[in-house]
Amino acid sequence: MTVTNIDKIHEWTYNHNERQRKEFEAFALQVAKDEGLVQTDQQNPTKVLDLLFNEEEATEDEMFALKIAVFEIPKIKDSKNLDAKKTLRKSKSRLELIKGAIDLYSAE
Repeated sequence: MTVTNIDKIHEWTYNHNERQRKEFEAFALQVAKDEGLVQTDQQNPTKVLDLLFNEEEATEDEMFALKIAVFEIPKIKDSKNLDAKKTLRKSKSRLELIKGAIDLYSAE
C-alpha cells in the first residue's frame, strides 16, 4: 500500500480531468466533422461561395449559427446602428444576412 498526500491527489485529479476534457473535445470535433458542421477544407476558398450561392434554403439551425457568427465580429457587435442590426436579425437567407453584414461592417 502506498501512502500519498493531498497535493498528489489534487495533481492526479487535475491531470485526469485534463485528459478527459481533451478526449471529449476531440470526440466532439470528430462528430461535428462527420455531420458537416465544421469546414475542414481550409485550402478551398470557393467553399464560401458555395455556401452563399447555394440554391437550397438555409435551415433554421444554419441561419441561427450564421447570425451568431456575424454578431461575434467586433465591428458589428460594437456597432450603434440598431436598425442595421435589427435587419441582420430578421434576415431570412444567407445572402441577405451577409449583404447586411457587409453593409454594416463597411459603414462603421
